[in-house]
Amino acid sequence: RSVGEGVEEEEEEEEEEEMEEEEEEDDRADESLPPGSDSEPELESDGGGSSDEDDDPAAAAERHERQMKNLAKKDPDFYKYLAESDAGLLQFQAAGDDEDAVMTDDTAVDATDPAVEGDADADADPDAAPSLTMPVLRSLERSAFSPKIRSLRSLRKIVRAYADACHASVGEEDGTGEHRRRSRFVVRDSAVYNRLLVVVLKRSAGEFLHHILGAETAKGGEGEREKGGEREEGGEEEHMRPFCTQAQLATSEKWGDVRGSLDMFLRATVHLLTCVRDKDLLTFVLRSMIKYVPMFLPFPKAAKNFLKVLVTLYSAPHQSEDDNVVRLQAFLRIRQLAVTQPFPFIEACLKAVYLAYARRAKFVSEATLPTLTFMGNCVVEIYCLDPNSGYRHAFVYVRQLALYLRTALQKRTKESFQAVHCWQYVNCLYLWTAVLAAAPPGSSADGLSSLVYPLAEIINGAARLLPTARHVPLRLHCVRCLQSLAASSRSFVPAAPLLLETLDLRELALRPKKTNRAQPVRLRTLVKLPKEDTLRTPEQREAAVGDVFLLLGREAELYRHSPGFPEYAAVVCQHLRKFCKRPVSDRWRSYARGCVDLCERRADDVVRRRALLTEAPKDVRRLEFLKPAEAPDMQARHAAAVDKERKAEAAAAAVVANAVKPMKKEAKASDVSKNAGRESAGKKGAETKKEQPPKQKEATPENVAAAKKAAETEDIVEAGVDWSEDEGTGSDDDDGAW
Repeated sequence: RSVGEGVEEEEEEEEEEEMEEEEEEDDRADESLPPGSDSEPELESDGGGSSDEDDDPAAAAERHERQMKNLAKKDPDFYKYLAESDAGLLQFQAAGDDEDAVMTDDTAVDATDPAVEGDADADADPDAAPSLTMPVLRSLERSAFSPKIRSLRSLRKIVRAYADACHASVGEEDGTGEHRRRSRFVVRDSAVYNRLLVVVLKRSAGEFLHHILGAETAKGGEGEREKGGEREEGGEEEHMRPFCTQAQLATSEKWGDVRGSLDMFLRATVHLLTCVRDKDLLTFVLRSMIKYVPMFLPFPKAAKNFLKVLVTLYSAPHQSEDDNVVRLQAFLRIRQLAVTQPFPFIEACLKAVYLAYARRAKFVSEATLPTLTFMGNCVVEIYCLDPNSGYRHAFVYVRQLALYLRTALQKRTKESFQAVHCWQYVNCLYLWTAVLAAAPPGSSADGLSSLVYPLAEIINGAARLLPTARHVPLRLHCVRCLQSLAASSRSFVPAAPLLLETLDLRELALRPKKTNRAQPVRLRTLVKLPKEDTLRTPEQREAAVGDVFLLLGREAELYRHSPGFPEYAAVVCQHLRKFCKRPVSDRWRSYARGCVDLCERRADDVVRRRALLTEAPKDVRRLEFLKPAEAPDMQARHAAAVDKERKAEAAAAAVVANAVKPMKKEAKASDVSKNAGRESAGKKGAETKKEQPPKQKEATPENVAAAKKAAETEDIVEAGVDWSEDEGTGSDDDDGAW
């Protein structure tokens, strides 16, 4: 026999003796228990008994540990031999710990972990869930995010705590379709809650990449942690592509262990965005999500839910300046989703963003116009990401506008006209004009530029649907769209006929009505004029005629380098000369003469340069064939004209706002003085009537007969008719004096 075999036999004999002694002690303890007692002693024997502790891994581990300690005391040499030959026997772990090492995010955290406060009954009773404290949170941070440790188990624990914190206020079912889950952690301190959100949102991205893709991403994660929020601005391009491929996920060793925690983190963050109302917190979460948007690649359902939440934040009503910051961050995440997710996802982004804009475009005012302009610019940007997908969606929605117009032309009912003469239709025309203007010129026939002609026909049809004075603002909106299309596509889209037809309206030839209270009119925020006194007040007339001549001058500026400009300008000049001969105000006459002079000078310049050409007219294919090399093109000139108009409107708005206040005060003062004068005059008249009784006429036969005839005649004057002569009694042909 070897020495080792003899030592083992002696050790076995000693263990059997110890077990017999322990059994005798247990028997004596059983005999000492009172009858009916609920408590039972621990059984440490390995005999084939059926004790409850045999099924408890933690109790078995404690029993084995006591046995090893007794062995170390009684026979240190043999204990040392076991430590050298079979170290795993001395490092016994319960089966629950082994299972916890490979558990998914749904099984979460072992309640018996010493790093968590609580008891093992937390799963059975949600109210008894362990409370997350600051020391526990810091311990999880060190083990999960430390470069030397990077514990996946701690990362799962802190992500589960983050998910429980995000779902703290959830009801039976939230907006993302997730049912309420049992909480494994309870966060009762606001400081712990804030630190948990900040730490997980800022530092989990690097750890997820490290465990999924391997150690080569560790340096990148450390760089993000060192720079903090500064890396977000500088490294945005790094997050505009997928973080990995499907092949890399398939070959990743830890993807199965990380998948559940990553899915839980993304869904919890989406739910947090649906519940939070604080603008600063929303902005922080949306900015932090720049590193996590590419990680939606393996979770298409979560990506769709995230897109819905982002669209809701993007189209939220404007209440404060903080809403604009949230709106901007939401759009940036939508754009990032469209770029990083697989191909079909961008079409969902295109559809969602356009429909959100269309829903918000039903009403326009001075307060909502900046928000609509920003949302329209966002739609233009996202439609230009993929011209092919953008063309398919643009074709569908432009065709929808054409169908509304066709219905109005065929049925000619009030409802069909309202579908076209509304802000939603006009804003959609502006939007698709901007989308086509942003498309690169000279693209293929199946690109966005091929929609310029059908959209121009739709705009012309909408402008001429009801050519009345009340719809002058709509016609001016359509002219602006046509000029923008012409400038962006470098094509001839005539808009002067619409402007000249506006100058021929009958209401402009009538005498303006006098109003006691002048109200400034801005046609850019109107789609229809009021029914009463349509285009009869001085403010409406000045605004309409001023915009007409402004757009006529812009029209002449657009085509100033075209070989066919003299022929186009001849029609405009002829019409304006006739307009000057009408009984119009001197200001309007000066506007017309200035426009005629501008067109004639530009036409003479084109004729002079056109005479030097050697090409025949049929060989001239380019619209701006006569443009010098150093001169700006149509699009640049149009952009400069629009920018100049905006600055003039901003300056005029400030002047008008300052002028309206004293006008209102004067109107109120005049009303008060008039009422006071009427009251005093009425009192004086009453007093004089009381003092001086009315004179009675003599009862002559003629007076008696006249009185009887007046009594028999009915009063034919209707009550409420204004018989004043404010509007004048002359005919329309005699209005030249004003």
